[in-house]
Amino acid sequence: MDLSGKRILCVEDHEDTCAFLRVLLSNLQVVTASTLAEGLHLAQNQGFDLYLLDMFLPDGNGITLCQQLRRFDPKTPVLFYSADASPTAYEQAMQAGAQIYLTKPVDPFLLQQAVEELLRGK
Repeated sequence: MDLSGKRILCVEDHEDTCAFLRVLLSNLQVVTASTLAEGLHLAQNQGFDLYLLDMFLPDGNGITLCQQLRRFDPKTPVLFYSADASPTAYEQAMQAGAQIYLTKPVDPFLLQQAVEELLRGK
């Protein structure tokens, strides 16, 4: 299945991580936001095939964003990519509607594989 043209919204406040994701996922269109508010605005006004969320954002957290996304978009897959390795964070992300939770740092191949798996399942 050709994934080119698929759009990912990456909500991550570290520009180096956003740059890494744009290179790793260069066959996809990666749109980035650095705050919860910006990510929510983009999600409400543009169509995406996957949401890739960080846990820690300057104006909130990924759990809150995921819950807000699910209010108007219950179907688009959500992948958390966060440095928070706590079981609580994982459980909260899954309860909020995420499909996959990966902890930084992660093998780039595993991250790419998880993204492609979610995009193929949509």
